[in-house]
Amino acid sequence: MFCLAVLESEDEKLAEAVTRLMKKSAKWHNTSVLISCSDKFGFLNTSDIDLLIISPNAHFTKKTDLSAKCILLPGTLLDSLNGVESDYVITYGMSPRDTVTASSISDDGIVITLQRELVTLSGEILERQDLPKMPLRLPPPEKMMVVISALLLIGVPPDTISI
Repeated sequence: MFCLAVLESEDEKLAEAVTRLMKKSAKWHNTSVLISCSDKFGFLNTSDIDLLIISPNAHFTKKTDLSAKCILLPGTLLDSLNGVESDYVITYGMSPRDTVTASSISDDGIVITLQRELVTLSGEILERQDLPKMPLRLPPPEKMMVVISALLLIGVPPDTISI
């Protein structure tokens, strides 16, 4: 069983999106999701968290200690973090150094790309790849990247993900 925690701003609903899409997958019954608004981060004990998901709009101070088996965060926050304890960190965003990015965005859809290998929480290795093109609807590309990354990390096969 995996335990995910989502650090997001108050009305972001990122955890809701992750939970909804996990329930479409056969993997959802092995996962629990904790939600914490970033303003209330102190109430979230991260010591037993397998995956800590940090949204692009989360607010926390540099002195906040983060601890989880894996931390998924925007690449723009990577250099500003102190006190991170994790086996590995996965970044998402539009930079060439982010692990998960959008390689193509057009009116008819978005292609999410793994720019380097990704190790799932159960230890499986996902090779570099482009995921099938998905319609670009309401969620901004960053939200799509983080939700898809979370699903991949809990073991949802790339070819079965649809938003």
